[in-house]
Amino acid sequence: MRQFLAPVGLDNSGRIVLSDSRDYKYLCRVLRLAVSDVISVRLPDGQLCCMTVSEIDNGARRIVLTTSDMQTDSVAETGIQARLIQKLPVRYWLFQFLPKPQKMDFIIRQATEAGVVSIVPVIGKYSQLKCTDAGNRFVRWEKIIKEARQQSGSSVPTAVQKPLFLRDAIALWEQEKDERKCAVFLSEQEAGENSLHACLACLPSVVAVAVGCEGGISAEEQSMLQEHGFVSVHLKTNILRVETAALYGIAAVQSIIMEKEKWLLSE
Repeated sequence: MRQFLAPVGLDNSGRIVLSDSRDYKYLCRVLRLAVSDVISVRLPDGQLCCMTVSEIDNGARRIVLTTSDMQTDSVAETGIQARLIQKLPVRYWLFQFLPKPQKMDFIIRQATEAGVVSIVPVIGKYSQLKCTDAGNRFVRWEKIIKEARQQSGSSVPTAVQKPLFLRDAIALWEQEKDERKCAVFLSEQEAGENSLHACLACLPSVVAVAVGCEGGISAEEQSMLQEHGFVSVHLKTNILRVETAALYGIAAVQSIIMEKEKWLLSE
């Protein structure tokens, strides 16, 4: 447990009163917290603070958290504490052409853990009809994001958009006005001289990665992406499952950006 995402902010007394049975079950049954335990809590405004379990009412399934000055040993979590995790210097977007539902769930979880700020499900030519009807899955996706952020300690407020056709997804990306933005899509074919290093040489502050579903991205869709500034990139590796390709692509981009400054110094 790295952090708990609080559904509300602090009241005037510096407390958070949780009356949702799901929060009670997670904190008391899953994490097995007891009165006086301390936990890292991420407030709705993004602030991270340590809070003490000051009251548990098992009958009413109610738990009260109070702000705490304790910062180390008694924090109820394992591994790296959320307050020690560095913020990502770049904002990442994932445009994922909709694969089968279970695979999309897996991709959303991994993208959230990797610190992707915006996940855009794209309805593509090869997306199966049943995959394009988000329905109740949108609620499930939001639940997956919450669980993944709590487990990973991510400070990034990951959000998943409702499924969009490619033209609408591109229009959404074009609303991002940062001048140092970069967009690529993963291609199964050799992409000429294009490479991730070349695409990321400008040290962008926001990066979009587009990944195909089962069957990939159609030629028409690739052309549309290129017309709007997305660069085709081919990663020379084995044939990857769609859920593997998404994380592989994000990780490759992040690794280059995070190590870029060190490589420049060594040149």
